Amino acid sequence: MSLIKSALFIIVLFAVTGCKVKVEIETGNSDKVLNEVKEKINEAYSVWETKDIDAIRKIYAKDAIVFGTDAAEYFVGIDALESTFKAQMKAIDDPVFSFKDETITISNNADMASYIHKIDMSFTMDGKPMQMKDTRVTGVLKKTKSGWRHVQAHWSIGIQGAVLSAGDVSDIEDMINNHWKNQNEKNWDAYVSSLHSGGTMNGDSNGSFWYRMEATVSAVTANQSPDNEFNFTPRYIEVDVLERGKYAVAYYYLVGSYTIGGISKNDYRTRVCMVLVNERGSWKVKSGSYTPLHSGSGIPD
Repeated sequence: MSLIKSALFIIVLFAVTGCKVKVEIETGNSDKVLNEVKEKINEAYSVWETKDIDAIRKIYAKDAIVFGTDAAEYFVGIDALESTFKAQMKAIDDPVFSFKDETITISNNADMASYIHKIDMSFTMDGKPMQMKDTRVTGVLKKTKSGWRHVQAHWSIGIQGAVLSAGDVSDIEDMINNHWKNQNEKNWDAYVSSLHSGGTMNGDSNGSFWYRMEATVSAVTANQSPDNEFNFTPRYIEVDVLERGKYAVAYYYLVGSYTIGGISKNDYRTRVCMVLVNERGSWKVKSGSYTPLHSGSGIPD
């Protein structure tokens, strides 16, 4: 049945276990339907307190699907649910749930309902106190001949920084492309601006030891000859954002040609691993490691 909200609905605010709940339902018989749905949602939690395993079949539909917070927790059908609930109820004692930010939506025909909320949960396991905070829960209920039943539920825990920021990735890709463009053009002021102000740690493709370099034009050009020429192009840039807007690692291939110290090569091919730090809103190179790619040349000693 459709869960599209009717143009005519009322919004009711009421308190459940200390939280404010926003409810959107069709006008007419709203209190009765609302109380039924609210009661069935609460039963999904109170069963953990009573440990009444037989009540599971009165709460969930035969074909219910439930996702838990663990990657392996994907349960289809009442038998699978009953089995896992039974095992978990033996391990968990004294559960206490605290709800917040709940919204309940009732279908136009008052035979389907959805809900979303966050919960904080405290409990003991093997005699040790434990807790889960800001667990996000969504669910769908269906009105059957036997009453309301949960047909779907999904529990998840938000992980800070787990989602890649498309802005970070594109900004880093642009920075890397400009970094090498500025070296090719020997625009050293612009090149240095892409380095971390605290300097960099580097390992070159000629097999050098690790060395530190200041983020200054004089340091970058200290061993440069006016006749040096560069034609480097980064390829297949992959970015891992470790913490959004703060830290990232980039992996890519650097290919092209050069003339350095009178030595010219047109088969320059290296693998690059670059550590980047966001400094005052801009991504900067903090470290770079360069290794020759198979059949390619690095820079001269």
